[in-house]
Amino acid sequence: MNIIFEHKDFFVVDKPSGIPVHHGVKTERALTDELLQQYPEIAFVGEKDRPGIVHRLDQDVSGVLLVARTKEGYRFLRTLFDEHKVQKEYTVLVFGKVQKPEGEINFPLGRSKEDWRKIATKQDGKVSRTLFEVLKNYQQYTLLKVRTITGRTHQIRVHFYAYGHSIVGDPVYHIERYSRRKDISRIFLHASKISFGEYHFEAPLPHDLQIFLNRLY
Repeated sequence: MNIIFEHKDFFVVDKPSGIPVHHGVKTERALTDELLQQYPEIAFVGEKDRPGIVHRLDQDVSGVLLVARTKEGYRFLRTLFDEHKVQKEYTVLVFGKVQKPEGEINFPLGRSKEDWRKIATKQDGKVSRTLFEVLKNYQQYTLLKVRTITGRTHQIRVHFYAYGHSIVGDPVYHIERYSRRKDISRIFLHASKISFGEYHFEAPLPHDLQIFLNRLY
């Protein structure tokens, strides 16, 4: 766990892939365990089972994560998120060539009727907006810079799946004609930047994803 920045009211973590942010029903180990060891003061900040957590990243997603250190910091950050004043940017690799150099995906999202654990596009779903910009086209893939305007569960994953370009390494939302590559063990989705007010934080692309990218042509 790499601490990017420390403030008296919050700190910023470069979350590694493979570990959930907080405990769930079947979770034995979570990032919050390590955070509590290093910052015991967050035990009484925020929700009981999510100490200091103001937003989350999926278990296999890496990158920048804000964590409240005090109750004042928690209220401050939660207000920023509620008012959509936090800008989040991701680096994403998808299957296929995305033709538009930039664009917006705005399918409404909601819980799937077939499987409550999944999210699906629904006409009566919540408004969801994802912006993208092509960084590089490969023969069979596209590297994207993605920014979320709304923060729905699995938003980026479901939006690109519905858009016809599922994310490389995604075990849940993948298009059948795109077989999962055996030489990548995780989803190619990395929270690269987060900004609010005068603060701007970045996390470099993890080594495993960079190696995978270097092999493409």
